[in-house]
Amino acid sequence: MGSANMFDILPSAAAPAEVGLSEELKTARDQSRKLFRALPDGPERASILLELKRLGKSNLKNKVRHRAAPIVAAVGDKFPDLIWVLDQAVNCRNHYVHGALGKVKVDYAANFHDLRGLLHKVARVRFRGLRSA
Repeated sequence: MGSANMFDILPSAAAPAEVGLSEELKTARDQSRKLFRALPDGPERASILLELKRLGKSNLKNKVRHRAAPIVAAVGDKFPDLIWVLDQAVNCRNHYVHGALGKVKVDYAANFHDLRGLLHKVARVRFRGLRSA
């Protein structure tokens, strides 16, 4: 989680500013903007418009994946689920920073006191059969 936090404060030049969106997503985003701009001003409208503006911008998972790319390229065959583990670290960080948003696959609150053990168990299951060097 600490590493995920570190990535959140990286300078903008440390990762791509934008991620590619399909034409379908761009069209949906643009149409959604028009619909929401036509609604009366309010906090929910502002929140949605802000999220639509951020769509296509690099988020924390994108930054972590970008910075991990050389490692994944070098050892990805030995750790095929490394991206999944990185994503789980970001999910866990987001859970504690922003609270539980939507459906969560891991009950971080129930495992708070054994979070290191929980992540070790998750990683062991995902990397089953691999031996540490």
